[in-house]
Amino acid sequence: TTGMEIRGDEMRRRLLAAGLPAAADGRILFPTTVIEQALATAPASFTLFDRDGNAHAEIGGDNVHFVPGSSGLKVQDHRTGHTREATTADFVEYVRLCDGLEHVHYLATAFSTGEDIEPAVSDAWRLLLCLTNSKRPVVSGAFTEHGTPRMVEMMQLFRRD
Repeated sequence: TTGMEIRGDEMRRRLLAAGLPAAADGRILFPTTVIEQALATAPASFTLFDRDGNAHAEIGGDNVHFVPGSSGLKVQDHRTGHTREATTADFVEYVRLCDGLEHVHYLATAFSTGEDIEPAVSDAWRLLLCLTNSKRPVVSGAFTEHGTPRMVEMMQLFRRD
């Protein structure tokens, strides 16, 4: 049995309502049968589409994709060689560079921006920079339980299907 600490109240409620047990320390437990059923019903592959609705990358099988990093806290400034906190300008440069690289199949919200963005919205800010500077698919993650609905709504502003 595998357990996870679930910090979001709504997600915790939903998992318990679905019948998953909780450990004495509060972790939600995922019995082996639940994990095996989830794996058995997951698709063997799926397609990522770009913002225009064109098939862009097939995930699954023997396919290998390069995606540049995820959630780095600092960058090495390519102009000075110094390591420092990233800025919004760095993130925009990263997105535009990757958008032009043939073998980068989709973007990730690869690093965190520094003090120029309020931490409570930095997850959505990184996604917005990807969506406004590239048509490629994006892999991202929310930093809070409130970030997910906000980011879904943002993506629907660019494409609803």
